[in-house]
Amino acid sequence: SNQTYDEGEPVVFRTEVYNAIFERTYGSKIEIALAGEKFKKQEYSFVNEVEEDGYAISNLPTGAYRFDAKTTVSGKTEEISGQFVIQKNEQELLHTTADFGLLREISSKSGGASLNNNGMVAKIKEMQENRPPDKLESSESLMDIIHLKWLFFLLVALLSLEWGTRKYLGEY
Repeated sequence: SNQTYDEGEPVVFRTEVYNAIFERTYGSKIEIALAGEKFKKQEYSFVNEVEEDGYAISNLPTGAYRFDAKTTVSGKTEEISGQFVIQKNEQELLHTTADFGLLREISSKSGGASLNNNGMVAKIKEMQENRPPDKLESSESLMDIIHLKWLFFLLVALLSLEWGTRKYLGEY
């Protein structure tokens, strides 16, 4: 039958071996051949015991698997086949309720606050009443006067005019 396991969960092969008169027997060697999409064929063997009715295989990668198990009972080989799937373990999908205890712990460690609905309304009101001052930003750009050619030539002309006038009037 088809079975599904979560990633990291061991796959347990439960074994029950019966003789011709349907008595359960122990001490049979059981061989399992296991192959998967991303898993090279592996063979496992174990002996079924009274204390343990199964054989666990752990750390299988995600994907679909097929197995063939066989044992010998009273000189006759008995075989069984099956398949199973290892799927990604998505814990967050199993727990759809928020963990408020964890959220409070994270907020206290990070310097934040955990608020309920009333606390949220009060916090919004507090933030509106205690607004930080508006921030003004300005930027200045300096430009060398030599880059403004018309102003440079105007200043040179005015200085030359002043020098010429003083010289003409004999103030030098």
